Amino acid sequence: MNRRSLPSLMAMMMMAIPVARARAQMPEDTVAHRAFWEFALTPAAVMTLPEGRLESILGSVPCSNTYRAAATFHPGIGIRIGYVLPHETSGSFLRLRGIQIDGGYDDISSLFKATDGLAYDAFDNTNGRYTTVQTEQRAAFTMGSIRAQLAAEMLLGGHLMVRVGPSINLPISGSVRESEAITAPSNAHYLDRTQEREMSEGTGTLTGLKMRAGIGAAVAWRLPIGRRMFLEPTLGADLALTHMQPAWSPLLARIGMALGFMAIPSPAPPPPVAMETAPTALDTATVAAARVEAPTAERPAIAERPFTAEASIDVAAEHLPIEFRRQIVARYIPLLPTIFFEKNQASFASRYDTLPPQPSGAPNTARGLDENTISSNAEEAHYRTLNIFAGRMLAIPRARVTITGTTSRDEDSRPALAQRRAETVATYLRDVWGIGPGRITVRSRLDPAVPSNQEYAEGRDENRRVELEFNDDAIYRPVQLRSVEPITEPDSIPFRISATSTSRIARWRAQITTEGMPLASLAGDGEPEGTAVWHLTDRDRERVLSTGTVSYGMRVYDSSGHSAATTVKAMPVRIDTTVSVARSATERDNSAEFLLVTFDFDRADLTRRGRLELNAILDRIGPDSRLSITGYTDQVGEGEHNRALALERARKVASFMPTGTPVQVRGAAPEEAPYSRNSPEGRFLSRTVRVVVTNPK
Repeated sequence: MNRRSLPSLMAMMMMAIPVARARAQMPEDTVAHRAFWEFALTPAAVMTLPEGRLESILGSVPCSNTYRAAATFHPGIGIRIGYVLPHETSGSFLRLRGIQIDGGYDDISSLFKATDGLAYDAFDNTNGRYTTVQTEQRAAFTMGSIRAQLAAEMLLGGHLMVRVGPSINLPISGSVRESEAITAPSNAHYLDRTQEREMSEGTGTLTGLKMRAGIGAAVAWRLPIGRRMFLEPTLGADLALTHMQPAWSPLLARIGMALGFMAIPSPAPPPPVAMETAPTALDTATVAAARVEAPTAERPAIAERPFTAEASIDVAAEHLPIEFRRQIVARYIPLLPTIFFEKNQASFASRYDTLPPQPSGAPNTARGLDENTISSNAEEAHYRTLNIFAGRMLAIPRARVTITGTTSRDEDSRPALAQRRAETVATYLRDVWGIGPGRITVRSRLDPAVPSNQEYAEGRDENRRVELEFNDDAIYRPVQLRSVEPITEPDSIPFRISATSTSRIARWRAQITTEGMPLASLAGDGEPEGTAVWHLTDRDRERVLSTGTVSYGMRVYDSSGHSAATTVKAMPVRIDTTVSVARSATERDNSAEFLLVTFDFDRADLTRRGRLELNAILDRIGPDSRLSITGYTDQVGEGEHNRALALERARKVASFMPTGTPVQVRGAAPEEAPYSRNSPEGRFLSRTVRVVVTNPK
């Protein structure tokens, strides 16, 4: 150290002394004790895993120490309030972050099964007879409770948190439902057409509920949303230490997503530094020399690295060229010989298309109904079914009809109501269409011959009906509609996409056009990788058929909005403008679609009318035909049962197809039902099989 630097060092030391004294006099909590509150809304799903031995349930069902853990999730909701320790206490990988109180409401349920079942006779839906069945007893416990937990929260690294602490559940309601269920054979049922029935003894309010104490633990991952908000997926478990009801002490598993808010107060500003003594007289030039002045010149700007990317989009060679053409499609719309009525009503519902008599009182024999004008939607076409049947009866003088009125079990004056409904339909055929009374037979019965399930509101709606049975099979024939429709082969086009760039790609977008007009766009977040599929619509096909070209390209973007694009490419396509039309009975349409209303409620066996409809399909099948057969059900009832029933219906129809014909068979999910579940017509028409016959061009 030289002599000239010594005065400067002394000046800096003299200035630092009062600053150090001032910091020592600041309040201690201003520096280190920064703490804050956070609040979180904690919705979750709760899974109950019962433990222990259940000797009996209210003394009525013997359970030999066995049970089945309920894997059903139930709702839970809560609010969490936490006190978070200062950030300055961090430093280790595992540290205490704070404490919290979590309170809310849980819906808890457990299902118990008795070991020893019973064996006796019940109705078997498969063969229509009584047969020996195996049953088991079940008891379902449900409880609503207020929960609370005090937990310590520990932080592992930056975002992973662990919470552990005692918990309690205070029951506020509880019930138990005992039932007997048929376990074998699978198609057997009780007389009310169900496989499980309630047992009155022991069913009711659950008594003897007590507070449940336990130990809860959970892990969570903090996902900040800005400075104050956060999302927090959480997975936890709660082990019971006491019983809430004799022999019932469930283990609770919880999964949820919390939405939280952190109430962070701004730290108090430090007090001004008080200079206790004036600095000693130093040479002004020496003190000035000791100060570090910021440079006045602006720093040179850092050049931003340009965004560059190499993107690729292609269609696999095995899918090229794409063929666009038109074909004749014949659709066969079924006619449902059933008219439905509103509850306790014997007049036609407003949705049915009924005709008034001509002013002169003459019948409507001159009002020939053009079936080609009927909607291709079978549910809408059904509202004109009565007029279609009447027109066909006029064309076939030998045809006769038996009209049977039925009711549901929740209606009033059932015998008289069923008769009035049948008379309403008979009067319409006589007075409006001029069908002679000698060709009409009127009957009534309380329930339909094959009733729908009376336990469901939908089933009761369906049983309020009139059924029509004709002696001539030609009356039942489906309505035939033909149309020219665009198709492609294949009907979906996969694109292989990829990209590399100098910075992270945030999103991508592929555009498909024809002569500059947009056809479709495919988009995604992140780097494009793998396959993107273009599912063509009839609108896409019509546009390409009119222009004859398809082009495609892709653009990728970074988070700042910079982008890079591929070159626009032309897709190899083949356009066929010829349409083959069936000109004689020996020629076949390119494609024929049949909907078969051949199945009764919860049945997969073909009715007589269904077998007649199959003949129309067989006439359309040639040596090179391909078949697609899909079974459907309505949307009422248990999903897995309906899916199996749909597949069984499809397989039943497939068994009648010619040997050697390629057939694709599928059972559709209940949510794929082709018609609405909100009307009895839609549910009846959904119990169907769709058969598509595709013939070579």
